[in-house]
Amino acid sequence: PSSSWADLGSVQEEMMLNVHYSRVIVVGHSGSGKSTFASFLGRELETTVLNSGDALREILAARGVIIDNRLDTGVVFLREFGEDSAGQAVLCCARQKGAMVVEGLRLFSMYECFVGAGERVLLVFITLREDIRQRRFRERIVEDGEMAEGAAENAMILKDAYSADVERFREAADLSFDNSGPMSELRQFAAEVSRVVRQGRPAVRRRCS
Repeated sequence: PSSSWADLGSVQEEMMLNVHYSRVIVVGHSGSGKSTFASFLGRELETTVLNSGDALREILAARGVIIDNRLDTGVVFLREFGEDSAGQAVLCCARQKGAMVVEGLRLFSMYECFVGAGERVLLVFITLREDIRQRRFRERIVEDGEMAEGAAENAMILKDAYSADVERFREAADLSFDNSGPMSELRQFAAEVSRVVRQGRPAVRRRCS
């Protein structure tokens, strides 16, 4: 890995003065609504939100590595730099950008990198009913014009290749939320998590039904 990734420096103390947690990591299966939740939480906490895929693409682009399909980001990064570098790269980017909320980690080792670096992490897992998840995922990337219907099916298969790691996230999560209901409930949960971060209340596991 680059020496700039290895030399991450100390956690930004000014970002931690009034909070119990230095970082909120939002995880879940593709299409679960983690990006939407992270954006809600970012507004609640008035902080930058970092998508892990964007961080990896930024590193790759800086080193002249071209990605034809953004869904290949993880595979390309691991091929170029290895698994250990993935967590370091996202952590370094989060600290540089002052992003308290990080979403989209795929490998459990990336979360372990944050914890091992002394981050006080609140791990939030977002899930929902499988039929709703698949429908929302297809609708999002097809309606956004990212790809056609058939390609969307392949994209979900590719992203779900990390299911074993995602299940490890589920077990380790401090808070978890079933996003099968209306958007208003997801907004309310973001407000609740914001209070946990700001007030320093110990995280109590909120298990999905």
